[in-house]
Amino acid sequence: AGETYTKTFTVSGANLTDNVTISSDKDAFTVSPSTLTAAQAMAGATITVTFAPTAAGTQNGTITVASSGATSKTVTVSGSATVPTPVLTVNPTSLNFSGCVVGQSYTQTFTVSATNVTGSVNISSNNARFTVSPSTLTAAQAMAGATITVTYSPTAAGTHTGTISVTSTGATTKTVSVSGTATSTPTMTVTPSTLNMSTEVGTPVTAIFHLQGSNLTSTVMLSVSGTGFSINKNNILKSAANNGTDVTVTYNPTSAGTHTGTVTLTSNGAEPVTVALNGVASTPKFAPVMLPADESKITATSFCADWT
Repeated sequence: AGETYTKTFTVSGANLTDNVTISSDKDAFTVSPSTLTAAQAMAGATITVTFAPTAAGTQNGTITVASSGATSKTVTVSGSATVPTPVLTVNPTSLNFSGCVVGQSYTQTFTVSATNVTGSVNISSNNARFTVSPSTLTAAQAMAGATITVTYSPTAAGTHTGTISVTSTGATTKTVSVSGTATSTPTMTVTPSTLNMSTEVGTPVTAIFHLQGSNLTSTVMLSVSGTGFSINKNNILKSAANNGTDVTVTYNPTSAGTHTGTVTLTSNGAEPVTVALNGVASTPKFAPVMLPADESKITATSFCADWT
């Protein structure tokens, strides 16, 4: 059902004086041409019969050839049809999620297409870590082609596998193999989380905090804010951070007063962490210096000393 098929037969005549008509008693069978002139018929003509079944099963009919004054002739026709086999197609047939982190979600897609499906198409996963959207397509959507999104949401570190099944009544099931590898959530810890420093204007002082990373997958980036504060490194390789490393903060105020700042550390997949910076700068105090003695101010019983 759904396709067309053709056969032919010939019509010839003698002593005809009128047109020849060709007709079918069943809609499933049509003829072309349906009329011949007398001359065409007497010369001999080919008639095409087209069978266009709309339902499965066997159908029979009669083609009648008639012309005024002539005995009508008939051609018996029969045809049988089956329902076309529904076919599903998926592309690609496998998806791999790599470099993933526990607690995060990642998506990839595949396409579903179909021919001759009559019912809905269902998409399902046998592993809860892999979910699909949408999970159902109408026959029309599937035959037009549809994109399916697979979401991988690992809840534990390791390698996970699964199968996405695409099914529809009468069609062979198609599958998409899915796999994913996840590591534990990367984290960063700083100790201490606050640095307090004090000095005189123009005299730098330093303080150190310790960074400890865990499961980091990318470089740690550092930035500092606040007047008078600087750091000795702007990035730390993931291997160094995972092993633990120190960062030096320098406070070199140019004016007296209280200053605050922040060191911010970021790395892909990890929550940012900060170190609060507090600085107090005072005006420099200079030690007194005794000036050389003025002999005119020295007597047997007294003297005068000048200091600055």
